[in-house]
Amino acid sequence: MKHKMLSVLLFLFILSGVSLFAEAETSELYVKTIYIVRVYSDNLGFRVDYQTSNLQMHSVYMPTEWFGESGGYGEVIYGNHPSAPYMSIWYKDAKVDHFRLYVKEHFSDPSWGSPHLINLTEEDFNQEVLTLVY
Repeated sequence: MKHKMLSVLLFLFILSGVSLFAEAETSELYVKTIYIVRVYSDNLGFRVDYQTSNLQMHSVYMPTEWFGESGGYGEVIYGNHPSAPYMSIWYKDAKVDHFRLYVKEHFSDPSWGSPHLINLTEEDFNQEVLTLVY
């Protein structure tokens, strides 16, 4: 009797695990992670310097308006995780749907650059969409 009960429980356990995998759906979003070399914060927005797969440096400018609302186009997440700084970009239909910028919480971290050392202008931040070179 004990073996029958154990067999039934084992069968139910295996069956429930199979049904979990059967319900997985494919997403229409594709995520790409970019590791950041340096971040510059300014009243106009963020300048992010990153390195491509062929080791070339590029910069992308992110206007402050992109970060206006929760769940909007862009989101900044401050923390102390060793993997920061990096950004995750979600694509939908080959266009950027939204992105998250993960940066160090303390501005004394070497990943933060001084905006006074570079010449940021309003023209740099006249961007409509996030465009990256890979």
